[in-house]
Parts: sequence; structure tokens; C-alpha cells
Amino acid sequence: MIFKKIFFTVFFCFGIIIAIQAGDFNSLYRTGLRKLRSNDYDGALVQFKKAHEKAELSSEEIKVLFAIADVYSQQKKYKEAKTWVVRVLEIPDLKAKDKIFTYRLMIKYSTSLEQYNDALTDIRAILRRVVDDKDKVFFLLKRAKILELQKKYPEAEESIQECIKLCRNGSPQWQAGQQRFVIVLFKQKKYNDILTRAIELDMTGWETSPKQFVHYYAGLAAMREKKYKTAAGWFGRMSDEGQPWFIYSKNSQLGTSLKKLRQYEKAYKCFEIIYKNTKLQDYYRANGLYMMAEMRYLQNEYKDARALCEELKKYPKATNNQIKRAEKMLKKLKK
Repeated sequence: MIFKKIFFTVFFCFGIIIAIQAGDFNSLYRTGLRKLRSNDYDGALVQFKKAHEKAELSSEEIKVLFAIADVYSQQKKYKEAKTWVVRVLEIPDLKAKDKIFTYRLMIKYSTSLEQYNDALTDIRAILRRVVDDKDKVFFLLKRAKILELQKKYPEAEESIQECIKLCRNGSPQWQAGQQRFVIVLFKQKKYNDILTRAIELDMTGWETSPKQFVHYYAGLAAMREKKYKTAAGWFGRMSDEGQPWFIYSKNSQLGTSLKKLRQYEKAYKCFEIIYKNTKLQDYYRANGLYMMAEMRYLQNEYKDARALCEELKKYPKATNNQIKRAEKMLKKLKK
């Protein structure tokens, strides 16, 4: 009976010790997360590194290594982030999903460090291992983006075409591939190729963002070829929703195309949208105001043109150059 009591006491104490040790990791990890959420990066690193020392399970080690890398990444210390995340690959019997996520982070950090060849080497390595087409597409698009950064546009084209072939027609990844392909063509000044491809694409059911980009670059390509009617058609298909700079650029280009076509009233309305968009920076709004004045001048509506120029001169954030342009037009109006 005494032996049983002693054995139970020892076993119970041993269990408590194990529970405390197990709790140490979780407690340290949770404290690290709280400090990270409050932007206490140094405090978070202290807690995560202590948790790493306490980690016994592979899952714990993986989790805390990712956390440490994330802290360094948020501080833009990508070299340190990469050093810690690479250690995940040293863990035995690493699951495929953890390996793929590790390579994603390694590529991200290498790219941020402008270590493009290292990133491409990692992409080649993971492409030999991944089975799922979605993963392959992700890394192929990453490769294309890095090749763009290196200005290796023909190689980037090949990577994107390989990606598109793997995607189901119309899928979000397929759309992203088509968007990227058009941008790469534009960077090579292959304007007619863009126009041909944009016409061939059936964009029914596309998500807003990739559709907007294809329309936008098709419009720019037509502008470069001085096909202003075609350009106006592509820009006109775009909506006035989304990022303010995109709305500005769309209406600026559409207004310019319409101006070239001498459709001054339609052009005026494009520039008016820019001026009235309070989400835009004042510099761009002032540009819109000047272009409104110019359209009225071209329509021989000199009174309105004069009023708009005077308004621009009083505009709080107008630059000296913008004010000079307004004064120059006012001199023309006096004559």
C-alpha cells in the first residue's frame, strides 16, 4: 500500500512537471503574440525565442519559427527573417504544406533583399516538389514577377504562359496570369500584341481588378499607337470605383483621348470627375481643374474658362507651376 502511494505521488508530480513544461511553451508563445500585436517587437522576440527553446513538438517549433521570422519581417529585417525561416526546412518529416509555406516566405524575403537569383533558385527547387497545380501557378507567377524586376521580359512571358496553361479558363489565377501577361507586353512596347490579345479575351464574369487592368493597358497601348478612338473605348469600359489613383489615371487618359478626338464636352466631364474626387491628392485635383479650364477654352466658352482659372489660382494646394499655367491661359483669354 505504501509503495502504491509513493508510486502515485511520484507519477503525479512527474505529470505536473510535464504539464508545466508544456504550458511554458504555450504561455511564452501567447505572450509573444500579445506583444507583437502591441508592436513591441523586441519583447515579442524575447518571448518567441524562449518559446523556441521550450518547444518539444515539431508543430511547436514550426509555429514559433514562423512567428520569429514574421517579427523580423514586420521590422523589414528580411535577412534575419530569412535566417530563422530557413531553419524550418531542417525539421524532420516536414509536411508538404509547411514546406510550401516556408519556400513562399524565403522567396518573399529574398525578393525584398533584391537577392533575385536566390529567389529564382528557391522557386526552381519548390517547383520540382509541388504537385498541386494551384501551387505551381503561384510560384510560376512569382518567378515571372522576379524576372520582370530583372528586366528579363521574354523569360517572364514564358513563365506566365506556362502558368496560364495550368489554369482553368476563367479562374481567378487564370485572370491574374492574363493581367500579368498584358503588363509584361506593355513593358516591351508590344502595343499591337496587347490590343490583339485584349480583343480575343472574353472577360465576361471576370473579377473587377484584373478586368480593369486589362482594359487600362489596352487603352494605354492604343494611346501609344495614336488610336484614340480605340483608346477611348477601352478606358470607357472601366468603372469609377476602386483605388483613387486608378480612377484618376483612367479619367485622365480617357479625357486626353476624347480631347484628341475633339469631343471636348465628354473630356470635360472626365476631368470634372477628377476635380470632384475628394479622395485624390490636391495636386491631381488641381490638374483636373486646369484641364476643365482648357476644355472650356477649346469650346470658346471663355467666361467659364476664365472662372475656372481664377478658381485654380485660389486653390489652396495648387503648385506654382499649376498657377503659372492658369495665369498663362488668362493672358490668352485677355487677347
